[in-house]
Amino acid sequence: TATRVAAELGTQLGGTVGYQRLDQDQRVKEEVRYDRSVGSSTALKFMTDGILLRELQADFLLSAYSCLLVDEAHERSLNTDLLLGIRYVVDAGRSKQRLLEGEGGMARFEVRWISQAAAAQRAGRAGRTGPGHCYRLYSSAHFNDSMPKHSAPEIANTALEGVLLVLKSMGVDKVTNFPFPSPPAASALHAAGRVLEALGALQPGSQALTPVGRAMARFPIGPRHARMLL
Repeated sequence: TATRVAAELGTQLGGTVGYQRLDQDQRVKEEVRYDRSVGSSTALKFMTDGILLRELQADFLLSAYSCLLVDEAHERSLNTDLLLGIRYVVDAGRSKQRLLEGEGGMARFEVRWISQAAAAQRAGRAGRTGPGHCYRLYSSAHFNDSMPKHSAPEIANTALEGVLLVLKSMGVDKVTNFPFPSPPAASALHAAGRVLEALGALQPGSQALTPVGRAMARFPIGPRHARMLL
């Protein structure tokens, strides 16, 4: 993100725009090192909530900063709860959502309007520990008339061949009878079955698990990638 913003502003990374993150490859015993690119002219610094939490331990007032913006604050984590009591939330009303295309289950991402329930969740992040306010960058008319009341269940936009393969490996033959919290469409399960048949994980017709499918199920990755490794 820092690289993209620096490019959009026409500045070198480490100048007006910088970043700091934990360097996972440079840990030596108990020492923690950081990958950082900041300078005396840095006005906008990107960091994770974990890095900010470490700075908070050294400087409780975070006096090095004049303003803190927490992205995706509605997605709660222990670090964000331990950090500042968030007083203001700016909600653009949109999110990048995963959508499936065709029976092959190929995913694409598209920026779409969120649901009313998601908007309420975002607003709930403001003022949890004191007075706060949520600024919504859309009208109340749009909220009431154009935004769906609830988000679609995640399983509705998830390729199901991985789920189907795991269930088959667990001995669940009639997957359509499995008690999903949000049952997927039968057509989506049939499409996933056809994908697994094409990969050799299920026998055509009976859709019984094959030896290849059982081996694929042992990999903690998607069926397509597992098949490439066998």
